[in-house]
Amino acid sequence: MGGSNPPVCAPTPTLAERKRLRRLAAREYAKRAVEMLRPTCVILYGSVARDTDVLDSDVDIVVISDRLPKDILDRMGQLRSVYRTWVPIESLGYTSSEFERMLENRHVTALEALASGRPLHGEAHFNRLRARFDEMVRQGLRRVPGAWTMQAESQ
Repeated sequence: MGGSNPPVCAPTPTLAERKRLRRLAAREYAKRAVEMLRPTCVILYGSVARDTDVLDSDVDIVVISDRLPKDILDRMGQLRSVYRTWVPIESLGYTSSEFERMLENRHVTALEALASGRPLHGEAHFNRLRARFDEMVRQGLRRVPGAWTMQAESQ
């Protein structure tokens, strides 16, 4: 009779459902990155890896691959093209030597990825990097609010 039906709206996913979908998206991203970039390692880190993600969290992923373009804009474009989803994914890509240099220079991304990260691919490579990180912790590397620092061992 000329009336229209109200629009159908899907219910907003709960936090638990969003958490499940983020983890699924992270695994799918890693799977596709392996196919496209042949990485030595893919690391999930940040709030999703720590299981402290909230309703609007993104998924933080580090891709270590020697097949990444040298040009940073090309690299960013390639990382974005790996997997498109409504789940926000913040992927960062480094060559093996770049990531190892970042670790030696105590770059926050490398430290955070190794401190709380979980390998989605390349567990053996991750474990070697994590062993170096653990050695740095034994030598005095500590997280302080907002940063990482080397502290002298207390006697």
